[in-house]
Amino acid sequence: MVVSAHLRKHVQQEYPPPDKESLQYFGHGLSQEQAQALQKSEEAFVLQFSHPKENVWTGLRNANALVEEVARKTTV
Repeated sequence: MVVSAHLRKHVQQEYPPPDKESLQYFGHGLSQEQAQALQKSEEAFVLQFSHPKENVWTGLRNANALVEEVARKTTV
């Protein structure tokens, strides 16, 4: 299993965040303030995961655990 991480700049043009309507349906747990702040993002930390097909569930579980840990340690 492999994970690569990189920082994307100029996200408003190249990697825009989900719009407010999408966040109403898929932004569970975000406050209104967080959703509004997301719209003003200038950078994005992107994680890409890959794993063999036979390890799909293990890969997904590990990816979720890593993203949760990063989110908890970087929440402002």
